Amino acid sequence: MNSLHRTIILSSSIALLPTCALAESQYEREMAQLRVQRDKALSESGTALNARYRAALEQVYRRALQANDPTAEAIKTELETLGPLRVGVATTTASPSAMIHPKTMQGTWDVKRMGREKESWEIKEDGTCAVTFGANKVPNEIWTWAKAKDKIEFRSPKGVYTFEWPVKNNRVEGYGPAGNGVTLTKAR
Repeated sequence: MNSLHRTIILSSSIALLPTCALAESQYEREMAQLRVQRDKALSESGTALNARYRAALEQVYRRALQANDPTAEAIKTELETLGPLRVGVATTTASPSAMIHPKTMQGTWDVKRMGREKESWEIKEDGTCAVTFGANKVPNEIWTWAKAKDKIEFRSPKGVYTFEWPVKNNRVEGYGPAGNGVTLTKAR
């Protein structure tokens, strides 16, 4: 077979490809649709896993910063590989050893702020607070918190939230950075 014959056969084959693709069976279409659905589900689950990993890593990063641990820089580098840092570093003027984290504040709290969607704050013994907005399953932000004299302070990237101490009837009232009222009710 000479090169002219090969060129003609190759050209004919290429020309027939679109008609072959149009002639796929119902089962081939279903298989293709299932593959697309599977790929989408895998992508979504990977996104959720990465979000949980990032939230947990941010908590470790905040604790390392509070403890002035040199590992904080390596953790920050790992976080930056996941994208730009989402949460500003919440700092406090007190040294980590001077901060007090009362056990009565630890746990999950439902948050009520005027004009805002549902919020949940998971306040932890290590001085971090995982803030989840709306129906999200993973925290949106990680803050720090501590007792300062007769107040509980939460430091967020947007400012300080201050609450009256002590907790009364599993409820604490306070104010956000803009002076708006905020109520915490113990969920568990």
